[in-house]
Amino acid sequence: MDTSLEDRARRLVAGRPGVPPPQRLVEFMISGALSRVGLVRQSLDQLQGQLLRSGGDKLQLRVTAFLDGCRHMTPWSQSPVDVGASTTRWHCFEGQTLFAQALQFSYGERDRIDAIIIFGDRFDDALPQALTVAARLRARGTRIFAFHVGRNRASRSAYDQLAQHNGGVFVQLTNERAFARVLPVITDYLFRPAETLRALPHDADARALVDQLKALPAPGRLSWNR
Repeated sequence: MDTSLEDRARRLVAGRPGVPPPQRLVEFMISGALSRVGLVRQSLDQLQGQLLRSGGDKLQLRVTAFLDGCRHMTPWSQSPVDVGASTTRWHCFEGQTLFAQALQFSYGERDRIDAIIIFGDRFDDALPQALTVAARLRARGTRIFAFHVGRNRASRSAYDQLAQHNGGVFVQLTNERAFARVLPVITDYLFRPAETLRALPHDADARALVDQLKALPAPGRLSWNR
């Protein structure tokens, strides 16, 4: 008899009338220059559509973007979010990505965020402060998935350290468009962790992500508690 934590949790939820499946809150944090806004918006629309088709009404998304020297933030949504049209907050400091500030804001949310997905090629703000908040997010049960693109060693190191302090995952992507190939893996992992870890992706970036996920401790991988 399969007695895995995931299966027991599913049976428990299924056996309680009126108890909905757990909600998953996923936040994107995107860094880049102003010239990347168009590409990022197009990619986010496609990627968020994939996530929502997989997660349905059990998934809510938010985007925090550092695209033009400002921190943009959209509201939580169950439909694809356009960074420009739906931004509810913005804080501008030229030349700063403001990861530490954004992570602190996420940590202070009433409901725990399940995953923060970082993607980009920049990190030029307070790393020690960001690492401290990343560790606090770990204690709360929020996992950071950091995807770096490009050859900037400083930002790559910062993304890697954020993942390490958080107990999360860091992957150096082969190119910018690889982000679209790893996002479905994250969605599957949030809702079907055991199945995701048994998968053998052909894509090199997706395979690197699955290898990193396998290294995570089992309680963090299979926990359904909020």
